[in-house]
Amino acid sequence: MKEKIIFIGDSITEGFSVEKHLSEFDISNFGISGLASYEVLNYASDVWFKENPDYIFICIGTNDFARNVSDEEVLQNIKIISNYCIKKTPSSKIILIPVFPTKNNQPRPNSRIVKFNYKLKKLAGENNFNFFNLHPHFTDEAGQLRSEFTDDGLHLTEAAYKKWAEEFKKYYLEELKNED
Repeated sequence: MKEKIIFIGDSITEGFSVEKHLSEFDISNFGISGLASYEVLNYASDVWFKENPDYIFICIGTNDFARNVSDEEVLQNIKIISNYCIKKTPSSKIILIPVFPTKNNQPRPNSRIVKFNYKLKKLAGENNFNFFNLHPHFTDEAGQLRSEFTDDGLHLTEAAYKKWAEEFKKYYLEELKNED
């Protein structure tokens, strides 16, 4: 039986056609366009947990930056979301995905994203969550979102989702399956 995986996040997550790119996995994508970290629990649904997911990937934060929410508040919200998921399905592993780079869009400058992602990785380590560091695979030499991975400086293109799928497969096999 395939392990059950869910993704929780914003429009960047929502745009990831897991059925197309990761059809060999049992993945449900619960990304919602425009979602900020402080709104996730408003949308939390028993549907997310009905099949007792083995892995829960959380990718949230870019919309918080656009709404001027502090890094500390976003991190606290992510911790609350993660703990809520664990309460619902204690056997699930939580995997945090860093905020993706941008083309240095205001109010989402990459300098802030890099600092935030460092704090997110620390949060993961302190709470026994996993950290799936996609960020370096999506940046160019200037530290911005690679041009072929975006049309608007923020949202991902089909090429970016292919890269995400490629990295997901490696991460799943090399990191998650080696832990079991």
